[in-house]
Amino acid sequence: MNRESGKMDGMKTHANPLVSAALCIVHSAFCIAFCGCATDDAHLRDIDEAVREALRDAWAKAAAEAAQGESPEVTIESQVVELPEAPISNPSTNPGAESGAEGGHSDSPASVRPAGSAAEGEPLDFGALRWPWGGFDGSKAALADKARVKSLKVSRSGLSYSWASGGCEDLGASSRTDASCLACLFCFDGSAWRGGKFDWISTSRTTRDMKNVEDGYNGWDAGAFRSAKAYAFVIVSKDGRKRTNVAVQN
Repeated sequence: MNRESGKMDGMKTHANPLVSAALCIVHSAFCIAFCGCATDDAHLRDIDEAVREALRDAWAKAAAEAAQGESPEVTIESQVVELPEAPISNPSTNPGAESGAEGGHSDSPASVRPAGSAAEGEPLDFGALRWPWGGFDGSKAALADKARVKSLKVSRSGLSYSWASGGCEDLGASSRTDASCLACLFCFDGSAWRGGKFDWISTSRTTRDMKNVEDGYNGWDAGAFRSAKAYAFVIVSKDGRKRTNVAVQN
């Protein structure tokens, strides 16, 4: 068998027709088992039919020579059997053929954005935020009309931001100094945004320390905070119905 061409090479023998046919069958079985071309049942059936046809022709020739009193010569060499080509897997129809086991998470925060849920001007989709820490789930909050924050800066010691428009009053606070809204911080670890409430906040409070985070407030993971690749910040009303936009520091 020529492995590169996919053809059964010639084999010549002088023998009784039964012996010759038996040798052909053994040779054919070897080709099917080891040629590396057969990849599924349909392909094996195609090869089997091609080999059977070649054997029938060889047997008929040997029988004719025997009837004439000649020493039969079975020559497979004169009959080159073209074996059917194996089907080739198409990566476009084979899910996961070119991708990693887990879909290949990127270290970019943008890679975790669910499509279509970001408000205009938000660098991060609110729906991408997970709320395992802080004892509060603000995932259902709707974006308020005016309350917008910007210029987020986060360090080990604290957080600062500024107001682009509106304030906590748009989220239900009674005044600029009414600390009745929830400051929520999220840490990006390379695959997901995790965080939650870490302090109370008002319009006048544009800085917060990280004491609650470092102390593990309501399950907060201080190690995840320290090792985060990026941070996101959002202020949510205490009833969880309204929120500011999401501000991000990469």
